[in-house]
Amino acid sequence: MSGRHDRVAPYVRQVADNEPGIATSMSTTEDTATLHLADYGTLVRRRWWIVVVGLLVGLVVGLVAMQVVPPTYTSSVNVLVSPVDLPGQSGNIAGGRTNDAINLDTESQLVTSAAVAEGAKKLMKSGESARTLADRVSVSVPPNSSVLTISYDADTPDDAARGAHYFAESYLANRKATAENAAEDLASTLDKQVKDLEKQLKKVTGRIAELPLNSTDRQLASAEQNVLTSQLSALNAELAPLEDIEVNPGRIITDAVPPTTPSQPVPVLFLVSGAMLGLLAGLVLAALRDRGDHSIRRASDVTKLLDLPVLAEVELPSRTSTWSHLLPSQSGGAQEIRQLQHAVTGVRGRHPKVVLVTAASAGPGAHVVAANLTAALARSGKRVVHVCADLTTARGAEMLGVPTGRGLSEILLGERDVAYALQRAPANELIHVLTPGHRSDELGDTLHTDDLRAIATTLRDQFDYVVLETPATTISADAQAWAQFSDVAVVAVQRLLTRREDAIDAVNQLERVGCATLGIVVLPRHPKGLGWHTPLRPPMGAELQRAVRPASRPGATETYEAPAAVPPDEAADDDAATAPVPEVGLPPLPDPAPAPDTVLPHTEHATVGPRDTKRDG
Repeated sequence: MSGRHDRVAPYVRQVADNEPGIATSMSTTEDTATLHLADYGTLVRRRWWIVVVGLLVGLVVGLVAMQVVPPTYTSSVNVLVSPVDLPGQSGNIAGGRTNDAINLDTESQLVTSAAVAEGAKKLMKSGESARTLADRVSVSVPPNSSVLTISYDADTPDDAARGAHYFAESYLANRKATAENAAEDLASTLDKQVKDLEKQLKKVTGRIAELPLNSTDRQLASAEQNVLTSQLSALNAELAPLEDIEVNPGRIITDAVPPTTPSQPVPVLFLVSGAMLGLLAGLVLAALRDRGDHSIRRASDVTKLLDLPVLAEVELPSRTSTWSHLLPSQSGGAQEIRQLQHAVTGVRGRHPKVVLVTAASAGPGAHVVAANLTAALARSGKRVVHVCADLTTARGAEMLGVPTGRGLSEILLGERDVAYALQRAPANELIHVLTPGHRSDELGDTLHTDDLRAIATTLRDQFDYVVLETPATTISADAQAWAQFSDVAVVAVQRLLTRREDAIDAVNQLERVGCATLGIVVLPRHPKGLGWHTPLRPPMGAELQRAVRPASRPGATETYEAPAAVPPDEAADDDAATAPVPEVGLPPLPDPAPAPDTVLPHTEHATVGPRDTKRDG
């Protein structure tokens, strides 16, 4: 796609240089793969249903997960931790989070220690390992307190309450045992020191008794005796409380009770998580779906993709009838067509008389745009001829109120000239229509360029504007064949139907034959069930004569001959097929429509000689 775009943009700029009157967008195009913040919002609006489905699926998954996940019950117990008064010891550390005599951060870690877990296992008489039990415990410290909140998770409310209570009991028992052991160790150490001092004191006392009364050695020994006595008194003071110490590790101030509701799963958490995951999945799927959709969705896509202006963005109601008739003159769609008409008539420089209208995708786009453009040009006072160059359908002629009759196929077969095949629109004498004719099924696969040149030249000389309604570029090369003899081209695209690569290819086809693309007309997608491609019905059977006969001799005046007698049922069908289609939007004129055999008052007409069924390119 990028290669095609590289060929289109320079060509459009070259056309702007050669045709200064053709308005083209000269802004630098951005890479279509680049998404901006506004594009994401547009993506969500365009694929909202995918996002909504993802959100709903996420909610359903959350609900299912709530039912599948087994419930978990949590019970808590509050333990008031008391300081253990041991001489020379403090439970806090320098730089700790708390400044109390107890470091609760350390105590909270001791709750889940192996020793406490083993004690709780014995109390609970559980067959699970101590590590498994400890993993079910969580400890928190309320701010500005000496309380530990011990929580325990279990499958049943009773087990949760029992687990929390027994872990608290095991913690307090372990803390008491640890403190008592520390007190015993400290008392043993102090007792040993006291005995050592008593031995030293005894030796000093014996030495003092042996020394002279006023000697210097006696005085030094007496001083040493006083120091030992003082140390011994201090040790005895520390040892005395340890001999009958009672350790208070703390107590349970709020015991655990069986919870009435499970702590897990949390409905809000599961639903919100499921919704978020579903929303994320929906956005990803919407982006992937949008990335795989190459259709044109809005008018700005055309500007970015082709660097061409949007001449009109016509909004049509979803009713099928609005696609089969001209737009009401006061409707918004008609206003957009008038903008297109002004773009055609307002081209500066070389006056474009032959305007080719084609579509980048199969559909009624070219018929709707061409017929309404013809009507708009006629309203502005221009003499315009509408050429139904799509030989497979007469929808454009029917929209202008002209029945299928003699037309383009007879000219290409060399049986009629242009002047004879033209028909005047019944509602506006400024409009002439060249219908596809009745003989399109006898033509070959390609068009003779000489024939097309002769027809285009004749119509160019006789009318102010020539509107060529050609088939879509995706189903036929006829648009490219006619583009060789056209001044400008208008390409119709339909939102959510025309593919981006097809739009690029349409402009490229016109570029190859040197036809400048004036711009793009954006239409909505036509409603389902619209029979826009109504095939022409050729004359059937030997009972029907040819709708038009060749002249008896070259240069002779041609006359229109009606079919011979037709069976009643077929005649009724033929009348219905050729009846004028009600026209909306063109002002009726008092003058009646000319007779079918009316010839335009021109001295020279293009005549195409007889051809075989094979056509060249």
